[in-house]
Amino acid sequence: MTHNKTISAAGAAAALLLAAGPPAFASVDEGVSTAGVYFWADPETSVGDSTLRRTDHGVVASFAAGSIEPSSAITLWWVVFNQPEHCSAPGCGEDDIFVGGDLAADLNADGIAAADIVSGYAAGTLAAPDGTVYLSAALAEGDLGTDLILGEGALLKNAPGAEIHLVARSHGPAIGGLEDVQTTSFAGGCETMLLPPEVPDAEGECANLQYSLHPAVTP
Repeated sequence: MTHNKTISAAGAAAALLLAAGPPAFASVDEGVSTAGVYFWADPETSVGDSTLRRTDHGVVASFAAGSIEPSSAITLWWVVFNQPEHCSAPGCGEDDIFVGGDLAADLNADGIAAADIVSGYAAGTLAAPDGTVYLSAALAEGDLGTDLILGEGALLKNAPGAEIHLVARSHGPAIGGLEDVQTTSFAGGCETMLLPPEVPDAEGECANLQYSLHPAVTP
């Protein structure tokens, strides 16, 4: 594989917020939304599904996906657009994060502030021998979270009204003695940050791998 798309840790963190093309958004039924899981490399083929259950004051997510390199270290990240009505277009995405929507450009501080975009750690695990992962996490309004990588303040400020992206990140093959670090932090085990749609296949390579998008259910 080529490594000509390496980026900084800050750029990789911001790239968590990128939305891809259809068919991305979830179906919603009485506060519970279900959405497909997609690779950045193939936004047309679902490789799993995620479910987001909302209450008045929090959310519970489950994320199940396949086609992952067996025994790779995977983390799951909350990407919360607390005020999606202030995104630049229906369905928040790269234009709200980067100046001109260009991943190589500076962060769009005004867009991040307007949509109150905050991202942090949700869960982590090692992929099973058959290349599947199952992750679950809960997030309450006002929770400051752990390993916050973008934005400030509470991760979730309005459970019904937030647009929430779930992003699975690969930390490459599990490294003996570093599995806990690889599955609990954004840069755990990372020496080379790859830009999606590249997929890590060697120790020390990390990239955002899969995503699932859940729109707000109330204004």
